Amino acid sequence: MGEAKCNYTIITYCTMMTDRQILIIKNSWSAVMVQSQEAGELFYQKLFEEAPFLHTFFRNDIELQARKFTSMMTLLVRSIQYSDKVTHELEELAKRHIRYGARPEHYAIVGDSLVWMMKQRLEDRWDMETEQAWKDMYQLITRTMMSVYNA
Repeated sequence: MGEAKCNYTIITYCTMMTDRQILIIKNSWSAVMVQSQEAGELFYQKLFEEAPFLHTFFRNDIELQARKFTSMMTLLVRSIQYSDKVTHELEELAKRHIRYGARPEHYAIVGDSLVWMMKQRLEDRWDMETEQAWKDMYQLITRTMMSVYNA
């Protein structure tokens, strides 16, 4: 695996993801988005199975929430190499989550549910390299969002 290049990754954390990982993220997300609604609903199914108390944070019906989730993830995946845009979007998302009552400890459950959903949807296309790329991507998301909590 090659060295990460700051000009093609999220600059704030440029040593975290390689160009190959970004390609894996984009390709795997595209494959999952063929059935985006099902993927979003599967994500929330797993999230609420693992942490039923989180269901109270969601006022929208699950179909609408699933669309919001996949739309935001699509924006992040498409923009991962544009650090300013991604950072701004994640900071705004964190502010909304704080208003909704989300706590820092909830982020690990969300990340686990995201990785689980991706694994389920990709089936035999899922491998250790894909799993690591998604874990690294989610770590970047979490770090950026936690900076708002810590501000």
